Amino acid sequence: MLAYYVEWHMRKALKRLLYEDEDLERLRRERDPVKAATASESAQAKKKTHQTAQGFVAQDFRSLLAHLGTRSRVTYQVVGAEGSATFQQLSEPDELQAEALHLLQL
Repeated sequence: MLAYYVEWHMRKALKRLLYEDEDLERLRRERDPVKAATASESAQAKKKTHQTAQGFVAQDFRSLLAHLGTRSRVTYQVVGAEGSATFQQLSEPDELQAEALHLLQL
């Protein structure tokens, strides 16, 4: 249950990068409940161009998580005459990863 709750919050925060309809909450309040639901213009544009309004490639939730999973942490060990030292380096996020981390407030 906790995993579904976390996923729900992540989908809500990452709407701008996903194929999700960003105007869904507003449209639900305004539309006629009897008529068939239609997607907003922004959602239709995402599906047509496969790009977000910010110019990123639109993603589904699983592909975005897979892309975020490509970041890596590498441990280096430097060996010298007096001993060895280790340090870790985290890879720099690309533009899509940086935007996703920003939207998740990480």
